[in-house]
Amino acid sequence: MTPFERRFLIGFAVLILLGGVVFFHWLQGCPAWSFNEPSARYNLKSLATAQEDFFEQDRNENGIKDYWRADVAGLYTEKYRGETLRLIEYSCAVADDRPVVPAGPRASKSGYWFRAIRFPNEDKPDPARFAFCAFPEKNPEIGRYTFIISEQKVVYRKDLGKARGIEVWPDDPEKAGWTKVD
Repeated sequence: MTPFERRFLIGFAVLILLGGVVFFHWLQGCPAWSFNEPSARYNLKSLATAQEDFFEQDRNENGIKDYWRADVAGLYTEKYRGETLRLIEYSCAVADDRPVVPAGPRASKSGYWFRAIRFPNEDKPDPARFAFCAFPEKNPEIGRYTFIISEQKVVYRKDLGKARGIEVWPDDPEKAGWTKVD
């Protein structure tokens, strides 16, 4: 190896090391929500995918194509042909804010809780629709936004301050101040 090549390699190694140090310090300064919010959106999309499977495969075996409306955890805990469904990750099932049947010890997932929500003027859940919200355990330390998704598979977000999620899907999310994120 020539002296030039050796100096080049040493210089390159030092540059890589310094870049790693700068990146590590930048990473330490990033707020938690910059990592938690994408996870919450991803998990809502996973819930929507699980709902599609539940609908298409008639996972409650009632002979009707319908969505699971009771809670989030049921997409994991319900039985199908004698076996536990497990259409969603266990970590998402235990992050259900209001499980009918808990999947295990409750814990937020990436700092977010999940909840099945109803639609306006529903006396009983409409089996042709579903909606979920994901909200931060602590705002703004964990996340700034609450996210919602329905059978339309569009994710919306809104900063609700200290509020812990919503109970009812907004009639018109955009008019109610929700922003499309996907």
